[in-house]
Amino acid sequence: MRKFFSYGPLSKTQHYYVPRTKLIEFGINQLVGEPYEEGGHYITVWAPHQRGKTWLMANVLWQLMDDERFDVLKINLQHLQSQPSAQIVLQKIADYISSHLSIQPMPINNLDEFMQLFGQGHLSKPLILMMDEFDSLHPEIIGEIVRIFRNIHVTRYEYPLPTEQKPYLLHGVALIGVRAVLGLDNVSSSPFNVQQSMHIPNLTYEEVDSMFHWYEQESGQTVEQGVIDRLFHVLQGQPGLTGWFGELLTETYNKHNPTIAMKDFDLVYKTAVQALPNANILNIVSKAKT
Repeated sequence: MRKFFSYGPLSKTQHYYVPRTKLIEFGINQLVGEPYEEGGHYITVWAPHQRGKTWLMANVLWQLMDDERFDVLKINLQHLQSQPSAQIVLQKIADYISSHLSIQPMPINNLDEFMQLFGQGHLSKPLILMMDEFDSLHPEIIGEIVRIFRNIHVTRYEYPLPTEQKPYLLHGVALIGVRAVLGLDNVSSSPFNVQQSMHIPNLTYEEVDSMFHWYEQESGQTVEQGVIDRLFHVLQGQPGLTGWFGELLTETYNKHNPTIAMKDFDLVYKTAVQALPNANILNIVSKAKT
């Protein structure tokens, strides 16, 4: 039987989840482009912690990896957050790309050399690149990488050729973080704009409701509709908290009565706020209420 879960990326076989099909399709369509021959978009993907970014973009990644027209890579940059040297960060990114695409390693000593990493003759086919925790990098390094991507984007636009024949083969880019990356969506010279970016919203009432009805079908235990209504009202569909409260209601404090009732929710809510809180949970609770 499945479980509610809140401690990392969800498993479709082990946990209750919401498919979020439209969001996944939106991400894929933005990165592939329509028509794809003209190239994909360079987008930001942003949301607060525990909103489901990792799971969503993993699903985008897995589907794109089945598309033989592209090479697709996802790089996690969190381990470079304390690195002040742009040259070292760019070299680490280049080494990762070279290793995972099995291409010739390339020394990176300046921005021009980093641009050439994405050029014809080095890459073998169009690349879709996802960079997770991008906003954890030093602001100066973020600015330099974005300027490189802008130059590549402009150059590709200037050549009316199919994507695989353009001078640079960086077909699509997703910069993933906890906020719209340092205002990139609002910079007129940036290739990243708000219309093409992906904001991960909280779950809707219907999505929260569907998970608890799924639980009812599998467990045989009913959940009072008032419990679901109250849970959504308090948590506003915040995915991490919804999963956590689902765990508390159906496992930790489940008395295994025929029905999970309002008195059970009241106990869980009081305990979660007063006895189990940590700084991260309190921060999420306060934001969910605003």
